[in-house]
Amino acid sequence: MALKELQATHAALVQRYQQSQTEAAEHLRERASWRRQLDGVMMEKTTLIAGLDECKARLQTAKQLAHDNRALRALVTDTAAQRQQIAQLTGTASLVSRPRDDTRVGRCVLGERMLQRLELELTNERCERARELDAHHVHATDLTIQLATVRDRCTHLEDMERYMCLRYCRLVCPRDRSYNVKLQHKLALQEDRWQRAKLASFEATLQRMDAATKPEP
Repeated sequence: MALKELQATHAALVQRYQQSQTEAAEHLRERASWRRQLDGVMMEKTTLIAGLDECKARLQTAKQLAHDNRALRALVTDTAAQRQQIAQLTGTASLVSRPRDDTRVGRCVLGERMLQRLELELTNERCERARELDAHHVHATDLTIQLATVRDRCTHLEDMERYMCLRYCRLVCPRDRSYNVKLQHKLALQEDRWQRAKLASFEATLQRMDAATKPEP
């Protein structure tokens, strides 16, 4: 009976030890999974930061475009003033009937047409620059929102990682190590008692066999 009880106790201790090892392995797998997720988010964060740097460079270009737009607007204003002057000169020249003024009138009309064409080109250029500037602002806003989202996710995962490390390193690990040491010590004692019990049972069996085979005096 004592041997069976020792065997049962030994089996229970082995089962508890194996369960403890399984829980520790599961925790390590969970921690590795969190680590992989955190690494993935950090890579995504790095990519977005690079994109944000690119966006900053594009915004710098957009500022230059805005400066060019202001210069274009000033040029358009100046062109309009020149056009008005040409119109005035053309109107004045039309009132003069001398033949020598026909060449001057023709030049004024040609200059007005050239200024109209230049004004149209400048207007188209200004519109194109304005569209590029709007696209830069939209892209920068989108990247800023994405970066903020990734930072929030990264912060959450870092907090979870710190919690897991704290729980494992400060709470689980020491308890598991102490518990495993105790289990190993108990297993060693049970193994020794089991071996002693088996040896005693074997010796008792030998004595009974010896007594049974020993001739009576």
